[in-house]
Amino acid sequence: MLRLRADAWSAVERGAFDEAEALLQCADDVQLAAARRRQHAADRQWVQRPSSRIEYFDDDVEPVPGVTVARIGGHFDGAAVLHWPEGSEGRGALLTGDTITVVQDREWVSFMWSYPNLIPLDEGTIDDIARRVERFRFDRIYGGWWGRIVIQDGAAAVRRSADRYVARLRGERP
Repeated sequence: MLRLRADAWSAVERGAFDEAEALLQCADDVQLAAARRRQHAADRQWVQRPSSRIEYFDDDVEPVPGVTVARIGGHFDGAAVLHWPEGSEGRGALLTGDTITVVQDREWVSFMWSYPNLIPLDEGTIDDIARRVERFRFDRIYGGWWGRIVIQDGAAAVRRSADRYVARLRGERP
């Protein structure tokens, strides 16, 4: 943080006031963001700014009572989902980001190794993802983008989507 403040003063001396303001805002944000961050140990190599506030976990972690963050793998080895058993009016909810992505037909989900480049995941990884979330009870899936929600029957949506995806990888047509 001292480095951010020193860089801000240097920017002031150069007359770069917008840069100075941005740097000071970052310094303030760092102070305000004293919260711990949980990161799966398998993704340690991707952390660009090591911090004593990052706590690495192996398979599951309970950041607050009754909520589980679980590693399921995917496009990153440490890709995780958040399971909230009391979500969706007690029927359970799974928050997936883009590890399991809710697609346009919101009764289905999909999986990718690289979304920007449309590179698929392999059969084994898809099966692992589906198997790892089967232990959770959830009706709803909240995807990583606005409005991408499987409203009901989320667990079945993951299983049928994984089966369909793997069938297509094998060249089978629906």
